[in-house]
Amino acid sequence: MPTAPEVFSYYKFLQDLSANNYNKIELDNFIERLTKIAESYIRYNYSRIKRLVNPSQNSFKSIALEAITPLFLESHYNNQFIIVDLIKNWNPPIRSEEESLFFLNKIISNRIEQHISLKLRESDPLFSKLLNCIKYLIRSGDYCKVNYLGKAYITEGSNKKIDWIVIDDNEFQKIPSYLFYEKKVLLRSLFEYLKTETNFFPAIPLNELIFKLKHISQSDFVYKNSHEEVAEQIEIDETVNTGLKFIEDKLKSAYYDKNKIDQAEYKNFKKALNILASDLRNGGVSSNLYTYLHPHFDDLTKESYQRNYHNIFEYLVKLFKNKVTEELLIGKETSMTILSVIALDLIALENEILEVISFFC
Repeated sequence: MPTAPEVFSYYKFLQDLSANNYNKIELDNFIERLTKIAESYIRYNYSRIKRLVNPSQNSFKSIALEAITPLFLESHYNNQFIIVDLIKNWNPPIRSEEESLFFLNKIISNRIEQHISLKLRESDPLFSKLLNCIKYLIRSGDYCKVNYLGKAYITEGSNKKIDWIVIDDNEFQKIPSYLFYEKKVLLRSLFEYLKTETNFFPAIPLNELIFKLKHISQSDFVYKNSHEEVAEQIEIDETVNTGLKFIEDKLKSAYYDKNKIDQAEYKNFKKALNILASDLRNGGVSSNLYTYLHPHFDDLTKESYQRNYHNIFEYLVKLFKNKVTEELLIGKETSMTILSVIALDLIALENEILEVISFFC
């Protein structure tokens, strides 16, 4: 009669890992299990970031693996895995299977939140500028940025420790939109709502707040009159369109006109760049640039993309992002839209007071 397979013990392996008492097969098995935990976390918490990944079924797994990989890098001072240092420094010490799972879920969610934020900042200039603006509001007011179960939250200065249930993404999206319109009292209004209208701990999820503001800035942000509202949407489109025209001109002058690419390649590059521009308007550019060119070239493998087109396309995308950022910085200075406000946050520190005055006028 066959024996039942041995149940994997996270607690035992964490002890073995700390004692350097394991083999490669056991380590690979452990990493695979952590990757599955990370992938489940991403699928549950980040269904709205599909533009950060390619459409393949392994895309979430790829992000999960990227997020947890730093845990298995060696510390520069003791040549141990980073995760081993985390195990040894965990307080209170891990003494059970349940505590082991809590520890692993905590560090995995923390790694994912950091990784997702980095990818959002890299792929979406608008997200990045909004985040900078919110960070200014945090440090200029009586607020704190805290991590709870791996996620970044904004709390009031008197509530630095989260000790109750926090609002989830679905409930956060139900908060009335008008509370996000008054920039001067944005955080204060949201905290007041959480404390008086919900049973959640007064903590604002940082990334969800950025998503909400970004959505409002691109759709129905309320301005003083309808003309300003229309002008805001036009400004968003014009900013991205300016960047698109700039790189299309660069594609023609630097590559097509110099016979570095043929006419078919030139047309396919333009198609890919237009799709990329559309993604930027709607949530961010995919980190896997191959997915933009692949549909327009017959039998384009990843190897041939890397060999023939990677450097060109990556260079054009970099120019595109830089141009969009530049337009945000030097855009219509008299426009008090959220785009011009968030762009001002990148100006040198000595101009910060002027930025705040512009933001809250």
